[in-house]
Amino acid sequence: MKKNLYFFWILCLFVLTNCEESEEEQLARAQRAFVEEQAKRRAEVEKNAQEAQKKRQERDAKGDTVALSNKTLANFLPTDYMDYQKEGAMIDSPAERNGNGVSAVQQAYIKGTQHIQINIKDSNQGVNPHAGLSKQWIKKKMLRSKEGSGKYVLLQSKCHAWVSYSKKERKSRLLIEVSDRIFIEMLGTDQNNTADILGFSQKMDLEKLAKF
Repeated sequence: MKKNLYFFWILCLFVLTNCEESEEEQLARAQRAFVEEQAKRRAEVEKNAQEAQKKRQERDAKGDTVALSNKTLANFLPTDYMDYQKEGAMIDSPAERNGNGVSAVQQAYIKGTQHIQINIKDSNQGVNPHAGLSKQWIKKKMLRSKEGSGKYVLLQSKCHAWVSYSKKERKSRLLIEVSDRIFIEMLGTDQNNTADILGFSQKMDLEKLAKF
């Protein structure tokens, strides 16, 4: 009996030792995977920056060195959608007026207690902090949590976008990468879902905007 008990404890010790080693191996693998993932992300950021720089040089060679005017960008803002109406006047960026090669317009819309704001920015000759975002969206595909959700969508004219919704804050958000230079952001408050901001995107001529 004592002999059997002795072997039992030896077996338990062997199993525990192996489990500890396995956990250490798992931790080491996780650390290696994290380092490798960080290296991939840095490489991807650098690659995106190089691609954006190459496209900018191509535009320079063609003499395309000026961002679209605020007036031109404003033509792509929807006049209305469903029962939403414009709230206040359009706000444009002074950067374009100062000749900095960057232009931007903003328009708010209202329907009762619901609000949607649309921002359009052209970073033709400025630094575009959004360059390469679409590649990250495509990789993520979809995210879900108790707080809300986000997913990648392909809009008209193959424009990449990421739409998200916060259940707690009742806020929706739509990010659209029209090209490596033009970026659209839509923000909705007091929203039940993402239907309205996606509906607004359908009212915009993204195909024409993508040709610039």
